[in-house]
Amino acid sequence: MKKIRIVFLLFVTAFLMNVQTNATIPVQLRCNFWENPLGVDVTNPVLGWTIKTASITRAMHQKAYRILVSTSAEALKNDKGNLWDSGKIISDRMGQVVYSGLQLKSSQACWWKVKIWDEKGKPSLWSEPSQWTMGVLNDTDW
Repeated sequence: MKKIRIVFLLFVTAFLMNVQTNATIPVQLRCNFWENPLGVDVTNPVLGWTIKTASITRAMHQKAYRILVSTSAEALKNDKGNLWDSGKIISDRMGQVVYSGLQLKSSQACWWKVKIWDEKGKPSLWSEPSQWTMGVLNDTDW
């Protein structure tokens, strides 16, 4: 009987660890359909992502998102979007989200991350940071 209890506790512990490490999180962040692109030549690129969920929440539906875009990875770590903080947007859209922050400049590095909310209002973890770099936007910037 004691062995059965130990096996059961190990199973429950492994299950709970799997659920915790496989929490819902946005992944594969894309800017203009590319991951970490260089030389983005439009001032309002489109952003997108997919969602990774734990196996027990496969039927999860995104109901809202929040995007932070910053000039540095450090600011982003502190949840500061000094270029754009979309705020919580009620939408199931995971692609073709148009950047609507401060005007971007030639050769500027842009760091970003996204958080989503499910149909029950539960927030995800923040995504891992991603980056895009602006290209040369004006002839005078060469």
